[in-house]
Amino acid sequence: MLLASNLHAESIDGVKILEQEASRARELQKLEYQAKLLEQRARVAKAYQDLKASGGAVPSDFSGMYGMQSNESKGQVVAAPISSQELLQVSVPKLKKMVGRNALFETSAGQVVAHVGMLLPGGYKLLSLDVASGAKLEKNGMIYLATIGW
Repeated sequence: MLLASNLHAESIDGVKILEQEASRARELQKLEYQAKLLEQRARVAKAYQDLKASGGAVPSDFSGMYGMQSNESKGQVVAAPISSQELLQVSVPKLKKMVGRNALFETSAGQVVAHVGMLLPGGYKLLSLDVASGAKLEKNGMIYLATIGW
């Protein structure tokens, strides 16, 4: 009997360890994704600045989409520093739960049940749902990952 309880205790510890490792892996995936987004924004800001410097025409509202600020007096555009915390607070809908092909999201407009292809409040389109990786959302050409918070 003592052996059985030891095995049960070890399996509970193993489950906790696996849950912690899965949580760490999800957090690492989010951080890597955010780093890629920041790199993309920097490349866009550089390309925008190069295009503007060469006399190319760009939409007037383009700079605001990528966190860039125009310095009109010098004719330069610089990337505004964006912390990873600010990037996470972009008001991306939070995935609360998944049921079959539907998912419950917490959005700026309240809770919404959605399926793939739907447009969520805030202009986010639900591209895909997967139990392992969560939801993939798209807005203005940017892809956002929403995982279920445990």
